[in-house]
Amino acid sequence: MIILPIPTIDLSDPDFTTMGLEDPSEIYRPKPPTFALDKAMENFRDYENLGEDMSRVRDTYYKMHKNQTHHFACSQREKYKPGIVGEYTIMEMMSVVAKIVDESDPDTSLPNDIHMYQTAERIRAAYPDLPWFSLVGLIHDLGKVLALHGEPQWAVVGDNFVTGCQLGPNVVFGLPSFAGNPDVSDPRYSTKYGVYSPNCGLDHVITSWGHDEYMYQVLTRNQATIPLEVCT
Repeated sequence: MIILPIPTIDLSDPDFTTMGLEDPSEIYRPKPPTFALDKAMENFRDYENLGEDMSRVRDTYYKMHKNQTHHFACSQREKYKPGIVGEYTIMEMMSVVAKIVDESDPDTSLPNDIHMYQTAERIRAAYPDLPWFSLVGLIHDLGKVLALHGEPQWAVVGDNFVTGCQLGPNVVFGLPSFAGNPDVSDPRYSTKYGVYSPNCGLDHVITSWGHDEYMYQVLTRNQATIPLEVCT
């Protein structure tokens, strides 16, 4: 019998990554910001000056605002009440959402797994004393797996808005994007407070359905141990 010695690995060795072991955080860790050279900070999330290649953003929001009624938002919560679309490890989920490009995002066409790694790394750099925060950055878009389980992107991605009452003036693409949504002319949902009472609190508000709300439901129903402020 020949016994081979177990090699000692020095993690500080700069040649460590050449040993065939790849650290995903090194692969996806974003470089220091260089976007200021061609895109100023105030030009991010600019929905008024979309190029032709970003027409998908407008189309997605218009479909969302037409179809996301109060009834739809409530029915989706009931549909996903068990909180399960499958059983995955986190890394398996990362691989699944890598197949998704968010059609509502005007600033990137990268697959979602890269976006999530980048978000986690930026948070880790900015808030090194809050390790749970970078974890939240890593998992924040995992709910987009719904797009691979039969849901159209208008029911998964994009910014949320409160349903069941008068729409706010700052909603993306404004009130014209809600043309065709029956709630706009329904007296139950078109007044200032709609189905709610003044100062009822966010716990009693029904937002449009999407990946954020789905992940909120998954985390709270499974008693996640991350700080409560993550889910507020």
